[in-house]
Amino acid sequence: MAKSTARPCGTGRQPANWSRLCRAAHYARARSGSVWESVLGLQTVGILDNFFDLGGDSIKAIQIASRAFQAGYKLDMKDLFQYPTVEALAPHMHEVRRMADQEEVSGETALLPIQHWFLGAGARASTAL
Repeated sequence: MAKSTARPCGTGRQPANWSRLCRAAHYARARSGSVWESVLGLQTVGILDNFFDLGGDSIKAIQIASRAFQAGYKLDMKDLFQYPTVEALAPHMHEVRRMADQEEVSGETALLPIQHWFLGAGARASTAL
């Protein structure tokens, strides 16, 4: 297991925004731990447990990145492979500031240029037969 070199909250000389970073890291640890448990099918995952030792693979890593995003966090796949414990990964997870609306869109819209080309080419091809 990897040994953490992170300073515990409230100890030593800290940067001005340390308190905010510390709260965010605690929240990310709690969130990512529950995501890992869900994806890996485990009841508990410790913050020092290695993702790959718990049965994680590239497909499950994609699922974790997707579920983390649904929970409001951006997670780069390279970071999960480079930092395979919840504790090491938490500082590399970033809150999503803006999420796109995922509701159904309905109504009329103009054809895209490729659609104009395709429909025009299709019409010419069908009259040539």
